[in-house]
Amino acid sequence: MSCHRFASFLAVLSILGSAVIASAQPPIDQLAIFETFVDTAWTGRFQDVRAPQVDHVIEWSAILDGQAVRWSKRVDALGFSMETTFYWDRERAAVAFVQLGNNGVHGHGTAWLEDNLLVVVGVSRQASGSVAFRQTFEILADGSLEDRYYRKSQEVWAPQHVIVYHRSSESAGNENS
Repeated sequence: MSCHRFASFLAVLSILGSAVIASAQPPIDQLAIFETFVDTAWTGRFQDVRAPQVDHVIEWSAILDGQAVRWSKRVDALGFSMETTFYWDRERAAVAFVQLGNNGVHGHGTAWLEDNLLVVVGVSRQASGSVAFRQTFEILADGSLEDRYYRKSQEVWAPQHVIVYHRSSESAGNENS
């Protein structure tokens, strides 16, 4: 093997090693509510058969040495992707998030754990205006992940969708459920 190829090989090994170490980094204590989700990937579909029956893929990972948790979502068939980054907001003493979608939608809010339910509440800013939303994630007894999404309508949380996910082969193998 030439010296250049060997150096390239070592560089790739170093990057892969760093990626493995980085992905194994647990979230900081303030983000412990995400421990069940970190290093998992899920594939699911809308439960309403009238909705487009396409795969929704979500992946959870600890990033930035555990200082943040990233939730990535994509729906390849619809050309949709979204990144949500959760972090500890010291000033508010709360888990906060910022969310960006490739469709121009962005949002922010807070998250917490209620019993076994991860609750995410925020404001989504869309071309049509701002919308308050509430989203919950629950790992069910059968190991599936249920995602329920609501929008605020006249001071009431109106159901919008339910997606049931199952661990996908893309999962990093964290079996903390």
